[in-house]
Amino acid sequence: MYINFFVSTIKSVKLMKLQCNVRNYTKTLLGDSITPLTENTLLGRMLVYLNNANDKRSSQLDGSSTVDSLIHGKTSNLHNLNVDQIANLFYTASVSVLSQNKQHLRKVLDKLDVECCLRLTNMEPNNILKLLSAFMHVVPNRITEYKFYNYATDDIDRCLEVCSKQEIIKFIFYIGLQKKMKKAQVILRKCLRTVNQQYLERLTVEDLCIICNSTYRTNTKFTNANLLEKVKQTLNENLSLLKDPALLITLIKTIKHNNYQDEDLLTTISCTIFFNKTLQYYTFTAICHLLSLYSEYLYYDEELFNLFIPHCIQLLQGAIIRSHTAHLTEHMRTKDVKIFLSSISRLNCVVDSEALEKAVTANLQQRITLDKIELDQFIEILLCMWMLKCRPYDLLTSVLTSQNIAIVYQKHPRAVQHLNLLISSIQTEDPDLFSRLHLQSIPSDFVNYELQMKSRPLLQKIYDALKSSTSVDRVELAAQVPHLNIVGLTVFKNDQKAVNIELLDGYCCVKNQDCHPNGYMQLKLRILEEDTVAVITVTEKDIGHMDTFELCEFLSDEIDLMA
Repeated sequence: MYINFFVSTIKSVKLMKLQCNVRNYTKTLLGDSITPLTENTLLGRMLVYLNNANDKRSSQLDGSSTVDSLIHGKTSNLHNLNVDQIANLFYTASVSVLSQNKQHLRKVLDKLDVECCLRLTNMEPNNILKLLSAFMHVVPNRITEYKFYNYATDDIDRCLEVCSKQEIIKFIFYIGLQKKMKKAQVILRKCLRTVNQQYLERLTVEDLCIICNSTYRTNTKFTNANLLEKVKQTLNENLSLLKDPALLITLIKTIKHNNYQDEDLLTTISCTIFFNKTLQYYTFTAICHLLSLYSEYLYYDEELFNLFIPHCIQLLQGAIIRSHTAHLTEHMRTKDVKIFLSSISRLNCVVDSEALEKAVTANLQQRITLDKIELDQFIEILLCMWMLKCRPYDLLTSVLTSQNIAIVYQKHPRAVQHLNLLISSIQTEDPDLFSRLHLQSIPSDFVNYELQMKSRPLLQKIYDALKSSTSVDRVELAAQVPHLNIVGLTVFKNDQKAVNIELLDGYCCVKNQDCHPNGYMQLKLRILEEDTVAVITVTEKDIGHMDTFELCEFLSDEIDLMA
């Protein structure tokens, strides 16, 4: 079936290319600068799959005269046409618009929108889908603005009772065009509830990708564990997908979005990439999403990262940033750069800091020159670079202005934590830069120690052992680095801070490596080293086997030695 999809795609290429020039012009008239839905885009490929040979338009009458009447506001002829003929008017309009103007096209589409809405109540699902397909042909990136689209998707309850499997998949595709809309989430969940075990077994790779794409775009999480297992099974059993980045990343996004990755899946992906040498197929964006999958699970694959990271730095060095008017899928977005840096910094990857700093700085400077500063993403990028021991002074000077900082606090609440941690890190590690940028220290956030300690039983054991020890005055739970919410212990002797104790456990270390702290823990250890108070770092391997007495003796000796 997977091979059949590509055969059908190739067969459809000629038809889509014939339509492409017309559609591009139409989209320009409508003021739409988004990438056309050709076979080079994911949505375009999905449409090719959905609009298969069984969906050929049965009525190919010349609708030019009717379209001309609509331009002049005459709609009396519409009620005599059947659904196929109405759908055909959209295709006619997309061609005839070449000799018309933007206002004419909009007028025709508005009239057809009203007519489609009037027919909706008594319309069968297959006819609704024909008209949605017609809208998609003419206005692929503005279909959600039309009333028929919204009424048709709202009417899903009536349709689901009589829909075939393939019709449900088509509805899921169209519902997914509403990005991050709560209404779309509700409608999608209704559709997904129809997916039983028998239905699951008949889903093709393409069907599954359509479901995954729509749920990801609408920020809808799966409640059906069997459906998630089907996604994972598809990745494991269709390793040829690793040569098809568009479909691969669609499935991977769903795994990551639902936190369903595991070591077996990640190991399989890594081995397949090396064995089949699939790196050549991946764009910068595709690699970023793959790295993000490993990062979310904190799974450290040294060989894979040694392959990916230098390649990404090379791609960054050669990237040319386009103006605001260009939105092509192969273009590197600020978001992609952020995902890349966020992933490798969180995993505490070993990188060539100098090469990375040079490549990222050049990339972001191009964006600044084009006035493409996305402050929230720039702030996170700068924090990630700082964590990776980069010091992009020019970028820091350009971005961390008092005006930009005020904007972040006012308009980008999600970026505030990143900004605060960046400022806190600069203050400790480069006080001269902190002064030059006229930055101000930010009060620490509240840290829920109790909640974190529940996830770190060994740290709780250390804390309890030291509390009962007579060799120290007292011990306190502390997040010693402001805005970095990783709890450690501060031990006092003679009414003074004697040592900080940090535990490298599963909470703050990566998987698949021995005692390798994640990026945030590494930053904390680095900053604590700047302090006058000594740091004791212990690992689960060191003390996990000790009873309370042995632990107390061990810690007392370490504290006496360091203090």
